[in-house]
This record gives sequence, C-alpha cells and structure tokens, in this order.
Amino acid sequence: MFRSALVALKPDRASSVISASVDFAKSFNWELGGVSVVDADRLSQGEAVPLGAGAFKAERDAQQLEAARQIAVSVGHEFASACQLAGVRCESLSYEGDTVGELSRAALGFDVLICGHSQSGDAADRSLLHDILKHNARPTLVVPPEPVSGSNVVMAYDGSFQAARALATLVHSGLLTNRHLHVVCLHAEYGTAAARSVSAMDFLRRQGVSANCHPEVLVKDIADQLIEAIQRSNAGLLVMGAFGRGSVREFFFGSVTQNMLQKLRVPVLLEH
Repeated sequence: MFRSALVALKPDRASSVISASVDFAKSFNWELGGVSVVDADRLSQGEAVPLGAGAFKAERDAQQLEAARQIAVSVGHEFASACQLAGVRCESLSYEGDTVGELSRAALGFDVLICGHSQSGDAADRSLLHDILKHNARPTLVVPPEPVSGSNVVMAYDGSFQAARALATLVHSGLLTNRHLHVVCLHAEYGTAAARSVSAMDFLRRQGVSANCHPEVLVKDIADQLIEAIQRSNAGLLVMGAFGRGSVREFFFGSVTQNMLQKLRVPVLLEH
C-alpha cells in the first residue's frame, strides 16, 4: 500500500499539482514530500552570443539562477501551507542539479512520484516528462491542470509485461479503496481483446478484487476510445503500463498522446 508520494513542484503548474496531491494524501493517508529542482544547465541552455557579449550572458544567467532559487523557496512555502491547512504530513525539499537525476534520486524514498503536465506544453516539456518517466524507479502519477473527480478507476490493459506490472501496482497501492475497477482491453479483433483480458481477471480474482472487464473492438483513435471508457465508467484515475509495445515515447510524443493530453482530465498512473 502506498504510504508516501513525492510531488515535483514545477512553478508554472505547481498549484494544480499541489491541490491534486493534497487530495490524494487526504483520501489515502499519504505523507507528501514536495521537491523543487533548480537546474542551472536547463536555465542557461547553450546559445550563440555575439563577440564580447559573454559577460552579459553570464550576468543574465546568474540573475536567472537566483530568481529560480527564490521561486523554488516560494513554491515550497505554498506546498507546505496547503499541506498544513489540510492536515497532511509533509516535508519540503530543494535541490540544485539535473532535474531528471535529482527527481529520480529523491523519488527512491517514496512510493510514487507525482508530476504535472500541460495540454499546451511544447516539445521540451514533453521531452522532460518522458525522461522523468523513463528514469524514475517508482510508479509515476501524471496530473492534468484541472483534474475532474470520479469514483472509479480504469485500467488500460493490453496483456504486456508493463500492463501486468501496472495492474499489480494498482492492486497493492490502496488506490482501489472505495473505488470500483474497470479493465478495458482494446484490439482490432474482439477475440484478441477478450483473450488478453482473461489473465487480468484471473489475477484480480486471486487477489480478491472485484472488477468489470470490457474487451472492445478498436474502432477509432485509441485515446478517444479510452477517454470514452473513462467517462462511461465515471473514473477519476487511468492506469496503464509504459515502455512496452506502446512505449512512453510514443505515448507522449505520438498522435495518441497529443490527443490524450489535450483531452484527458483525470490523473494517469504509469508503471514500467
């Protein structure tokens, strides 16, 4: 059962991530750690400068670094205040260094990493999120800007190793407390979708977990069909595997993801 979560505090989406994290913590009695990473290399990415302008760039980089430190402190205070108001146990952490490396190391002390995403994020944002997911040893809970509430959970199951791990993580996480599970299996052929659902339902039966299984013929964009299943099931959480046949790079860079991230309004728990 999850007992703690590390919350990645990115200034431009900190408020929504803090709010969602506090809601999870209150519902499941989690302890939270809020972490801000000041990444000097990312702040001062290499660029061509005119001859003689090096000193100006160095001064500007120093100013940006100091501003980032101050913002990290401010976001940390916002996180601590929100937790204190909600009665959630927490600690605020701050590191300087590579964003992915520092988050990955800090996450080792927690059960799950929570981070946000933006529907309007550019390629750099998606690349950073992909790298965090790839190198994080813990499950990752990706939160949209304004998540909608729902009383159930949808598991997107394709029979892969990663999906099986995600299903086991979900069962043992405690996230199914007071929630009903809907397992959705999509494939171009109904028989294949139904066959893949058998192992999932066998596992759940042996774990004593009640669930509805929905093998479906894939008749439209995967993202649209999953979103329909989420809405139909009144789900407030989507769970899926990553880095399998449908890799996270495809999920966060391909057309499936572009559609999903623009439309999805519930958090996504990813396991790889």
